[in-house]
Amino acid sequence: MMRAAAMALALAAGPAMAQEANLPDKPGKKLLVQVCTRCHPADTFAELRLTREEWRAEVDGMIARGARANRAQARRIVDYLAANLGRK
Repeated sequence: MMRAAAMALALAAGPAMAQEANLPDKPGKKLLVQVCTRCHPADTFAELRLTREEWRAEVDGMIARGARANRAQARRIVDYLAANLGRK
């Protein structure tokens, strides 16, 4: 029984870990994964290159649609996205 539970946990973690691999391992990544990948895979935004203002609008829009993040968390997510997935 324990073995089956461990296998189920490993299989469930696999896609999340794969999603995280597409994102730079920098401060804010864990929060971004926790908040943003509840509804969609990281692949949907990992390749985007938006300005800070565009990322802020995206994050605000997701919060308006039900993403669970307070203002401080939203700022940290925008900071991560702008620094690591921003336009160069």
